[in-house]
Amino acid sequence: MTLARRDFLRTMMAGAGWGVLGSCASLQSCRETIANRPVRRNLTSLAPDDPIILAYKSAVTQMKALPSTDRRSWARQAQIHNDFCPHNNWLFLPWHRAYLFYFERICRKLSGMDTFALPYWNWSQEAHLPAPFWGGSSNPLFNGTRVVTASSTAASANVGAMTVNSILDESNFLLFGSGAIPATGSQRAGSTTGRLEGTPHNYIHRFVGGDMGGYLSPLDPIFWLHHNNIERLWVQWQFDRDHDNTEDPAWLNREFTEFCDEDGAPVTTSVAWGLLYPVLSYRFDDVGPGSPASRNAGLTRKAAEEKDSQKAKSGAAIRADVLRRFAAPQPATVPLGQSSSLRLAVDAGALRGVGASGAPRALLSLRVPMGQRNDVSVRVFLNKPDATAQTSTDDPHFAGAIAFFEHTGPGHDHRGDLEFILDATDAVQRLGLEGGPLDLTVVLVPFPDRQPAARSLQLSATELRLSRDSIVRRP
Repeated sequence: MTLARRDFLRTMMAGAGWGVLGSCASLQSCRETIANRPVRRNLTSLAPDDPIILAYKSAVTQMKALPSTDRRSWARQAQIHNDFCPHNNWLFLPWHRAYLFYFERICRKLSGMDTFALPYWNWSQEAHLPAPFWGGSSNPLFNGTRVVTASSTAASANVGAMTVNSILDESNFLLFGSGAIPATGSQRAGSTTGRLEGTPHNYIHRFVGGDMGGYLSPLDPIFWLHHNNIERLWVQWQFDRDHDNTEDPAWLNREFTEFCDEDGAPVTTSVAWGLLYPVLSYRFDDVGPGSPASRNAGLTRKAAEEKDSQKAKSGAAIRADVLRRFAAPQPATVPLGQSSSLRLAVDAGALRGVGASGAPRALLSLRVPMGQRNDVSVRVFLNKPDATAQTSTDDPHFAGAIAFFEHTGPGHDHRGDLEFILDATDAVQRLGLEGGPLDLTVVLVPFPDRQPAARSLQLSATELRLSRDSIVRRP
């Protein structure tokens, strides 16, 4: 990445970096802009009349009142997502980062609050749809299409602290942030669905339901706070957990041209420039650069800035090499309300030592045909044929959970199957499994307070993979 070989402050003073910082007048003013950049705060820490919430309400109200010809209007902003958003590939995280970045700037301009930063909904901490988003049509943050109720509780299997912590421990970006696509492919081309996208991200979309359940989800004001928490977790994963993004040019050099700035003018940005946003333009109140818990908290401001900028621009050559595969012999239908087990013929001793230092790990691949009504979440257990939707996810046999997002929209190139990856290594270790026949019990779990339309789920292929990560940091 060319940016990694340039001085940080010179880099951000030139080209796109200048625009990110609002054309600061001098080197010193740029430093001050960085040090005092807006703080994205936890919604639960804000009072109902906090200026941040009031500013967000004002911005949403004004965006809804703008004519449809204005790129900043509420409907046009949602249409961007409907027409361009990538899912199920490695552009999922950087595209939504840029989307939030420009939306936040629009809110700042329209609300008149110069320090406005978009708050986030930490669903691991607050498992109910937050109170500021209720209240009826008089509240600009209310959306009447939602299926969720005020008492609905998001499942800890998908969004709980233990689940999220496990995802943050994932060291392979291709498994954390979804899989690779070619540099020349459409940004909506399909790959594998990573753990952050397939478990908490998809679940919250369908948990809220209504507009949030599909590609026009930005019509619901909670969308932006949900995705801001996804962004926060990526920042935490990279900066606080010290993991590396891919350095693949096919990822770094991808450009996005569908966004507009706070004045409605079209902009061009890239994955590479987006890596600098959390260092230059905003910070979170509890994780990442500039937070009290930052790994750089004891350094001088200048040293912390330089270290954060280098971390933002660092990357690694990353692969997930599959050593062995054990597949279910045929497709399966999982009925709602009944246990359904798939037997994998795993060689004796094949799982011995899985997860140990230098040893492979056990990954589950579930392939689901497109076009189904996937209004349920899915839980997977190892060697527990009696598992049901009521079985605790604290059970040692629990291997993980996934959920689905509405994969329809113009230009979506993901045809055929969706592939979800779960890391079953911990479950294999807990159970002391070494090999032999392995039963996967797949359970469909309805969302709270509703009856699912789907009565079954088709699995076109199911596989256990022994995989070894290759993550090579450059000097």
